[in-house]
Amino acid sequence: MKIISYLKRIALFVVSFILYELLMTSYIIPKSLNSHKEVLGKYHFVLYVATIALVMLVYHIYKKQLEQENEWHFNEKPHFKWSKLGYSGLAFVVMIAAQVLINILLSTSSNSANQKAIDQLAKGTDWHFIVFIIFLAPMFEEIILRGQFFNIAFTKETKLNYWLGIIVNGLFFAWLHDPTFSIHIFTYWVMGAILAATYMNTKDLRYSFVTHMLNNTIAALPLILGMH
Repeated sequence: MKIISYLKRIALFVVSFILYELLMTSYIIPKSLNSHKEVLGKYHFVLYVATIALVMLVYHIYKKQLEQENEWHFNEKPHFKWSKLGYSGLAFVVMIAAQVLINILLSTSSNSANQKAIDQLAKGTDWHFIVFIIFLAPMFEEIILRGQFFNIAFTKETKLNYWLGIIVNGLFFAWLHDPTFSIHIFTYWVMGAILAATYMNTKDLRYSFVTHMLNNTIAALPLILGMH
């Protein structure tokens, strides 16, 4: 990969992630809008358009990069296989079990700073933020943190890159979710590694997305129950 192309991919990765973070912030509806139904409706409309546009953009970047270099044969047809869906479900079960085991080993039942921040942000906002956490966040993070990441790093199909890619991607995912390197970073590291392994083994973001979405659904249950 030429140096200019490599730097371009890194720049697009950074821009994609920043735009994703800005979009997530936009889903925290200002309380002042709650009493202005007409303004709130327009706000939601702009938000929907921005979300669709950003999904199309980051996925377009991902696919264009694969057209230039794709030794791992990512995103190739057929996209649906029961065996891959089964792998995705198994990865979810392993992820939940791993989180429980890590919490037991670390003797902690408290939430991470990232989870606490999400819980705090969800207070006072509406169901749109819950939808973002369950559905949109996994979609963006898989396209950017898995798809675009492996289009930049560990692009050569070797056993060493396979294992290093899973470990490093898991650590990178953990750092983004816990930049303070608290005790909870081990949980995020394992989660990120499992999602990376799912992508690397199924060769398709759709399956790591399913695993990620199921995990976020479990994590969002207290928020969902708290809305009633």
